[in-house]
Amino acid sequence: MLETTQEEELLRLVKVFDKSKVTYMVTGAVAVAVYGRPRPSYDIDTVIKGERNRTEVILEKEDYKPNPEKGENDNPSEFESPNGYRIDLWFSPKIKFEEDKFKRKKRIPIGDYPVCFISPEDLILHKLWKYRKERLPKDIDDIRSVLDEQWDALDFEYLEGFAKVLRMKGALAALEKEVKK
Repeated sequence: MLETTQEEELLRLVKVFDKSKVTYMVTGAVAVAVYGRPRPSYDIDTVIKGERNRTEVILEKEDYKPNPEKGENDNPSEFESPNGYRIDLWFSPKIKFEEDKFKRKKRIPIGDYPVCFISPEDLILHKLWKYRKERLPKDIDDIRSVLDEQWDALDFEYLEGFAKVLRMKGALAALEKEVKK
């Protein structure tokens, strides 16, 4: 699932969030490792619902260091953990689709601690959107991985409906066909 250092860093981070009542969900390669197959990654991506300044102050009080090269309104906001691990904070806009993602998030135990993760469907949709924008092969590989490992648990009606909105329904259908040969 996750390598030991990454798991330790993840747990340290989410315990800070939980203690401070920061609403979050883990996404990116860490979520792919939980729902699909792991791939190398040297950061932890989290989506934050709520006040940016408050969240950044909380992290700084816990010895996380902001990246001085990032501006105060950059998204993601980058931090370095006390052990040197990169943390990316994506601040969620206050729109219905983003708000609904937080309603669909999943609590999954890492070790014996429950961690909030983006739903596998929303992870796939996010990766489709990223692929359309950046054309990185790793995003397609991540989608294949999650489709393959989560096939029986996925809400395809939801997935296909939003893939249509993203104008990626054909790409999703091709990936579904490829995974379910």
